[in-house]
Amino acid sequence: MFRRLWAACALLSLLLISTPSMAARVSPMIVDLSPSGRGAVARIELSSDSDRTIPYEVLMFRGDISTDGKLTLTPADEDFLVFPTQVLLEGNSRQVFRIQYVGDIELAGSEIFYMSIRQVPVALEDAQASQVQVVVNYNVLVNIVPNNAEAEPAIRSVVASSRLIEASAPEANDEAGEADGSAEENASEVEQAAEVQDGAEGTNGEVAEVTPAEPDAEQPPAVQEIKGLEVLVGNDGNRYFLAGLSKWKIRGKTLSGEDFERELAADKISRFVGAGVVAPGKERRFFLPMTEELDPGTVEIEIEVPRER
Repeated sequence: MFRRLWAACALLSLLLISTPSMAARVSPMIVDLSPSGRGAVARIELSSDSDRTIPYEVLMFRGDISTDGKLTLTPADEDFLVFPTQVLLEGNSRQVFRIQYVGDIELAGSEIFYMSIRQVPVALEDAQASQVQVVVNYNVLVNIVPNNAEAEPAIRSVVASSRLIEASAPEANDEAGEADGSAEENASEVEQAAEVQDGAEGTNGEVAEVTPAEPDAEQPPAVQEIKGLEVLVGNDGNRYFLAGLSKWKIRGKTLSGEDFERELAADKISRFVGAGVVAPGKERRFFLPMTEELDPGTVEIEIEVPRER
């Protein structure tokens, strides 16, 4: 499995290296809208540092996130007015998109949508026909939140677990049991995802961050087993919350009977759970690497959601 993943990443690295750079930014990446009124409108800015003119289109999707974090998107263009829906973004310029929610206003709880800003592949001239096009998608998390909606995090279960993680990954050298460190952004479900047209077989065309492989590398990267806690988190409220932007308090006893207590701020917990979107009535499973092995039966976890982002 890891050999196949390594080979795919190596091939994608070569594809990316041979492709002209295209730098763009989207802001904001998370938007809260009201079901109606002035609060139902938002403006999203796309800015480009590229020296080329690039075509983009905007599509709206309803998002459903599984317990294990798999995102399923369903077309939802009928629930929004978007302007413009297509644009030719000139080099070193910016474009502001206006979105307005026009769907059902009688909502029992917040609902999750995504605004997908997609680079449109263009026809290449004969001289460039052999080149691989890299097209980038930016998925903006759009939440429709009724008035007075509140999140209610609930810990369903905590079990001892382990993961096989690439030795160079942040999780391999950074654990939840340590003191807080500096922020290292991990947007997970809302991160800016790249997709490759005609990419390597078996990769689904999806690329996050790809590190170029060493030219003479013949072995897949080393992996190591990281022990920690698998936490099943539910939401008994009627508003979504971001587990990765919340404060976590962990208490319990080690296997040797010693007291254990840690408080993890958002800049720390986001390294392990990403944004961690938990919708109303849904559950998410997160893995926390730990410096010490804890007795799962003694562990208590409290998630403190910020009142306002």
